[in-house]
Amino acid sequence: MGRKSWFWGILLCGLIIGSAASGKASDFRGNRWGGSMKQVAQQERAELEFRDDQSLFYRTRVAGLNCYLIYQFDRNQLYQAGYIIPPRNRNLNGCFQDYQKLLRYLVADYGEPQENQALWSDNALRDQPEKYGMAVSLGHLARQAIWYTPGTVIRLRLWGENRQINLGAGFFRRTQEETHPHSKTVFFGI
Repeated sequence: MGRKSWFWGILLCGLIIGSAASGKASDFRGNRWGGSMKQVAQQERAELEFRDDQSLFYRTRVAGLNCYLIYQFDRNQLYQAGYIIPPRNRNLNGCFQDYQKLLRYLVADYGEPQENQALWSDNALRDQPEKYGMAVSLGHLARQAIWYTPGTVIRLRLWGENRQINLGAGFFRRTQEETHPHSKTVFFGI
């Protein structure tokens, strides 16, 4: 599948993330919410993979993991960003190790999350920890951690469906859920 197709496929996963201005000099990787695409492109040092009128798509590493870094814009203003860890060949339970790496990375910057939970939609494998990776791949189990800063919501999420495991961390302007028309339906499944 081409990079562009993969990108749009991930967009349609339906991840939801939110974040906004905090007390820091920047909101995400040296950039401020509302910054222009040109400003973000000048600031970002990762390898540009793809761009269109509303997105910048980079390849980089975070928490020791290869990932895609995505910035999204509305009317040339940055409104959300995040990391997507691409699927890789691993044992199914390895996804929890990657989730923990990202969790530790975010805890180092933002402290303990205000929410950190396992979400079960089907309890069939709940009493079999050795099969939790399978439960994630089937969509029966998801893990998520959420941080609320003064202007940003950060969501780390591990989820799956159709035997595919997904992992990502998203950052939204905190008030975006009320103000941005796409915030409830689009951002990489997070």
